Amino acid sequence: MTIVNIHEAKTHLSRLIKKVLNGEEVVIARGNKPVAKLVQYDHIRKKRQIGTAKGKVRMAKDFKAVAEDFREYMERNISWILKAYSGWLRMIHV
Repeated sequence: MTIVNIHEAKTHLSRLIKKVLNGEEVVIARGNKPVAKLVQYDHIRKKRQIGTAKGKVRMAKDFKAVAEDFREYMERNISWILKAYSGWLRMIHV
């Protein structure tokens, strides 16, 4: 285990990271008291497995049908939505 003070850690961060990657433990101290530990980031992403939700999710037979209240909302608000969308498009194409 390597113990370094904050100044040394800032000065030699790359060197300390190499030590951590080689499996060594690095502790950073302030006034000879440990305050932090550098450890290797252990981020192992598990491979996704297709089909794990099979049988758990059900779609309604009419899932493609537009709900009537949403249809009414769109009919009332389509002009406002289109104005907002066209304004947004103008902003990103400036």
